[in-house]
Amino acid sequence: MILTPTRSEEGTTERYQHHKMKKALKTIIAPQKAKLQILTTKFTGLYAFFFITLLSISAWYFFYSRNLVLAYNDAMSHLNLSRLVIDNIDPGLTQIGGVWLPLTHVLPLTLIWNEWAWQSGFAGSLFSMLAYLVSSFGIYQIIKILTQNKLSATVGAAAFALNLNMLYLQSTPMTESLYIAFFVLSALFFVKYTQKNDTKFLILLGITGFLQVLTRYDGWFVVGLQSLAVILYELFVHRKSLSETFGKTVLFAFPVAFGIALWLTWNLIIFKDPFFFALGPYSAHAQQLSIESASGLFTKYNIYNSTVAFIFAAIANIGLSLIALALGGIALFFINSEKKLIKYKKAIIIFFLAGPIIFNILALFLGFSILNLPELNWNPSDDPAGRWFNVRYGVLALPFIAIFIGIFANWKKLATVIALEIILLQIILMYPNNIITITDGTIGSSSYQYADTSDNLRQSIDDNDTILLSLSFYNPVAFKSGAQLKQIVHEGTGALWTQALTSPEKSKVDWIVMSNGSIGEPAYSTLITTQKSRFLKYYVLHHKGKHADIYQLKPNSLVTSQN
Repeated sequence: MILTPTRSEEGTTERYQHHKMKKALKTIIAPQKAKLQILTTKFTGLYAFFFITLLSISAWYFFYSRNLVLAYNDAMSHLNLSRLVIDNIDPGLTQIGGVWLPLTHVLPLTLIWNEWAWQSGFAGSLFSMLAYLVSSFGIYQIIKILTQNKLSATVGAAAFALNLNMLYLQSTPMTESLYIAFFVLSALFFVKYTQKNDTKFLILLGITGFLQVLTRYDGWFVVGLQSLAVILYELFVHRKSLSETFGKTVLFAFPVAFGIALWLTWNLIIFKDPFFFALGPYSAHAQQLSIESASGLFTKYNIYNSTVAFIFAAIANIGLSLIALALGGIALFFINSEKKLIKYKKAIIIFFLAGPIIFNILALFLGFSILNLPELNWNPSDDPAGRWFNVRYGVLALPFIAIFIGIFANWKKLATVIALEIILLQIILMYPNNIITITDGTIGSSSYQYADTSDNLRQSIDDNDTILLSLSFYNPVAFKSGAQLKQIVHEGTGALWTQALTSPEKSKVDWIVMSNGSIGEPAYSTLITTQKSRFLKYYVLHHKGKHADIYQLKPNSLVTSQN
């Protein structure tokens, strides 16, 4: 007798075979699906990288084609400090000087030898652009860690990357973009440390601190706040002992202390004073004293004015609506963020991210910094340009604002849409006439106001002529003059400068550029105030400018002076 399976047995067998086939297919497909997800993520990241890179390059070309890359006096001065290392009567690394921190001038040495890279500003702009890329992706990573949401992270990164003032500054050889990158990296490593409790992130935090303190003096204070954040985290979140907390803080602080020690040693060796950068005649301190004696400092010892001044600068650089979104993001950070982030941890992270904001307000309060814009109704000089001064400092609040915009976007889908719409609206409102950093650099106190002097010099000098010129006062004039820096006798030429300042005719100086009033400029102070214009026996006024004059050596004066 032949046994045949019943209908129910057939169904069971089919279901079993179907289940077995489904399981086999799942075994085959699952790894492929995982690979596809990884590949998709990589491609998405690659597209984002190309987009941000294209945005950076396009912004640079846009501002370069409009002659705006070198609008700031400081932009040209930064480039010249790098160029002096190779193009100088007395070349060498000592030409980097002892007032501005060195990293901004060391990095461009890779390109500064090229005439176009120097004169176009690209030798410095390149590193600002790379820093912009690092900052954009650093902010993305921070938000992704805090929210576990890639879309929110993208929104926050867009708030940073699409900011027009940031796009302008990343196109210039200024220091803000580079410093922001190192700060963002330090914030990323700190957030990772709070998530993983791995001491390697403290070491990385120390390395980024080292880079901060060699880029801007902001970093000296901000890394102090970062040290405090590490201490608070270890004591109140990790519940570590004082000795263990001290050990971990030292792990972070050692590279930072090493960076500061390097700069103090440099100043001691080169200028015989470890605090030359802080108290010397060309320091920010000397500048503040000069302004204070003339008109007072609006913010000094006034915490209200200091806070209001920085808030106005931040609004001008970022936009009031975006700042409001970020404030909403801070509130939501305490309500909706990851459960692992207890309140103490959240507060410490906010404190860490706010470091540059805290520094700028305190620097204004203590009189270490000056900032002005029309909304403050204060003008330290009769010159209309004085209504804008250092307004770009407000952009240092952008990483903080962008991160919390990303956290706001994590609230709901509607919040994401609102954030994107406001980011785009802010771009429309800022373009084309309200990019405050361009206003600051083109018509403010930081703008180039010696075009008549440099133009006349460019038309008058020959390739073999020698020019006496104080780079501390007229570095941009030297940049715009068309002269090679090895034609210029300046403070960095040592004994030759001292000799030429006393007797320019004996030093075979063909041209003298000096201020047309007593403002502390060395040539005027020596040749006119001290020597009562004795040099006019050998020199004739060639050009009387708005802010500076040019004198030319008289024919046969060199022969006469030697006789």
